[in-house]
Amino acid sequence: MSAGSERMAITVWKSFSLALSTIALASISDNTAFARDYVMAQTWSFDASSTGYLAAQDRGYFKDNGVNIKVERGIGASDTLRRLITGDANFAVFDATLLVRAATADPNAQLIMVANILQRSSHTVIYVKGRNIKALGDLAKAKFGDTGGSVAQLFPTFMKYAMKVAGQPADKFESVQLDPALRVPALLRGDVDVIAAFTFEMPLIAARAKEAGLDLGKFDFADYGMNPYTYGIMVTRKLAESDPDAVRGAVAGVLEGWRWVCQNPPEAAKFVVKYHTDVPPETIPDELSILLPDVGGADVQAHGLGYMNPKRWEETRQLSIAGFKLDEKTVPSVDNIFDSRFLPKAPVRADCK
Repeated sequence: MSAGSERMAITVWKSFSLALSTIALASISDNTAFARDYVMAQTWSFDASSTGYLAAQDRGYFKDNGVNIKVERGIGASDTLRRLITGDANFAVFDATLLVRAATADPNAQLIMVANILQRSSHTVIYVKGRNIKALGDLAKAKFGDTGGSVAQLFPTFMKYAMKVAGQPADKFESVQLDPALRVPALLRGDVDVIAAFTFEMPLIAARAKEAGLDLGKFDFADYGMNPYTYGIMVTRKLAESDPDAVRGAVAGVLEGWRWVCQNPPEAAKFVVKYHTDVPPETIPDELSILLPDVGGADVQAHGLGYMNPKRWEETRQLSIAGFKLDEKTVPSVDNIFDSRFLPKAPVRADCK
């Protein structure tokens, strides 16, 4: 072999060795960063309130923060809770009031909220205009369609707040048991006067009402003093203590996902269409326009997305005790049901409106 050929062979071998080393290091790095896959379970099917979590998954915000998380739809709060406790899911998008109830029923599960995404309650009461409900005080004698869901269970407590404002009795309304699937048809037919819902459901329900030549109105719980925290990220204390970096990464990824949604509502509405398949695509921008102000607010402006205010948490605890008729002596203190240590040290800020 000539000297030139030998030098060329050495050069090629060094290049090949360097390439192998680079591939090996990349493989080690990947295995270290994503040594475990995680699941984040929603409570129900994907809707507008899922957008930030799905954005974190699809736009790489989870991976940017060192975790590989798959966001999965749910089939109800009970099943999502079961999945979290059994380890089938690692993170749950869950209502804070239901967390209080679940933590009371099963203290050994040690459930905690690590970020509150919705800063204002999205619970509401919907009615058909031009019928029996013309003003707030008319709720006192209304027929309420009770599906047994969490918002419906909190309706009697909402009535105590609302009827105090209206100067009417809070316990004279009639409760009519409904299958959840019949909630909206029953309202539109006039079988009931009001139903409980989430505010961001209004565009879809209003579209169905419009088809029937009807117009809807609503009374938001928060407008009458009943303003508990609702959706946030729930984990078990076991995961938080055994894998704190994964919890921090999950929280940071979700907050970055919601920041993107707040900064790009039209693009976010188009993005979530492929997941939010239960509604006409044209209703999704309106759903987000209703939802995003609840993601923001004064505390978010001061402290960043996902902030958890201890005073608000105590209010949420007390409203849960009243709404679900819990024995306060058995309900964990707020220090045992939320933990702010997993929020980013540098607040994730966005103007959500």
